[in-house]
Amino acid sequence: MRVKTLTNRLMWLVAGTAACASLAGDARAMAPPGHFTVDSAAGTTVVDNATGLTWQRGVSPSMEPQVDAAAYCDGLDLGGSTEWRLPAVLELRSLVDESDPGLGPAIDRGVFPGTSGLEFWTSSAGWIVLFSDGSVFRTGVANTHFARCVR
Repeated sequence: MRVKTLTNRLMWLVAGTAACASLAGDARAMAPPGHFTVDSAAGTTVVDNATGLTWQRGVSPSMEPQVDAAAYCDGLDLGGSTEWRLPAVLELRSLVDESDPGLGPAIDRGVFPGTSGLEFWTSSAGWIVLFSDGSVFRTGVANTHFARCVR
C-alpha cells in the first residue's frame, strides 16, 4: 500500500535510533532521547520535537464514531489551549514506533502511558491507525475507536 510505504520512510527518518531499545533487550517501545518533551507543569501534553506538533498525552475517555471523536477534540481544553483537532493520517502515524518488538502498543509508553494497541481515528473520513502494529486502514465512520488529539 502506498500510504504504508510513505509512512515507513517517514518513520525511519523520525525514529532515528529507536531500534536501540529492542537491541538492548528492552521490550518497551521508546523514541530516541529528546524526541518528545512532556509538559512538565501538568503532564497532559507532549511536544514532538521532530514535527513541532503538540499531542494530547492521554486518549479520549471512550471509543466513539468518527464525528464524535472529532467533536471531542474540537471541544478539548487542555494545556491552556482549545485549538485541538483529530490528526491527519501521517501525523498520527508519526507516533508509531516501528522498533517495537511486536509486544504492542507500538508507541513510546513512557511518554504516552495507557495507550492501547487499538485503533485511533484520523481526520480523514474513515481512516484509522492501529497502534498494535502501525497499520493504516479504512473503516466505517460509524465504527467506534479512540481519539488522540493534536494541535
